[in-house]
Amino acid sequence: MKKNKKTLMILVLLTVVAALTIIFLLLISGNEQKVIYEIKDGKRLELYRATEEEIRTDDRTGTDYVDDQLILTVADGYSDEELEKEVQRIGAEIVGRNDHLHTVQIRFATHFTLEELNSLRVYIQKQPWAVKAYANVLLQLQDEEIAVNSLKRVLTEGWCI
Repeated sequence: MKKNKKTLMILVLLTVVAALTIIFLLLISGNEQKVIYEIKDGKRLELYRATEEEIRTDDRTGTDYVDDQLILTVADGYSDEELEKEVQRIGAEIVGRNDHLHTVQIRFATHFTLEELNSLRVYIQKQPWAVKAYANVLLQLQDEEIAVNSLKRVLTEGWCI
């Protein structure tokens, strides 16, 4: 039981680091729709910036989210081609990725409520190619400068890339 709890905590920590990395890179990237960074060992970090039309606030929870995207942690052993086929099979496309963290950003052609995205998330997590799926929620930073400087330190010290 303790091993599962430790694994879950590590997965949550990696997800938080990935989310903070995405926030940092979008803050420094200006207005580009797609941002691509080369990271070490030939791996890439690609981010798709949501448009204002894709961002909604859930009436029940007050959570801001991107209404046509999910973030997935991908299981080891799947090629880019295999993953692309699986994502297309569920009606989405890969629009972003963090190769180092085995994470992809997928986008659907349809806009969903947060409840519908959560249902999709649960379904996707049952697939052998997905370890975990998350709604692409927006985080409000209380002190943007501190958050950016902290993330720069994490990135330059190589904790996550």
